[in-house]
Amino acid sequence: MVASLVIGIIFLVAGLGLRYW
Repeated sequence: MVASLVIGIIFLVAGLGLRYW
């Protein structure tokens, strides 16, 4: 589903953001 794909991308971006912050 598209929703799960968007959630996955959000989690990826959030993980990278937390690592760089």
